[in-house]
Amino acid sequence: MKGLSDAPAVQEMERTAHYRRIVARLNVAQEKGWIATEIDLAKPLVLLIAQAPWWFTVPQLARMVTGADGWDSTECRSKTLRRQRS
Repeated sequence: MKGLSDAPAVQEMERTAHYRRIVARLNVAQEKGWIATEIDLAKPLVLLIAQAPWWFTVPQLARMVTGADGWDSTECRSKTLRRQRS
């Protein structure tokens, strides 16, 4: 049960740096007035990341909410590859 312990996560230092860069970008948007300044942006980012896998783990809910017939694994892989290349 590694995921439920206080032990370091896999590649924790690299991943920490990655997520802190995201929060820094969000802070820039906040400074520009695009996001309310009362929000500590690290906490909503955790919520957003936590919700991401729901599309795949609860496809029926995704279908009910979005009206989509599910997800196309080929399309999903294609989008992921495009993102990784950019």
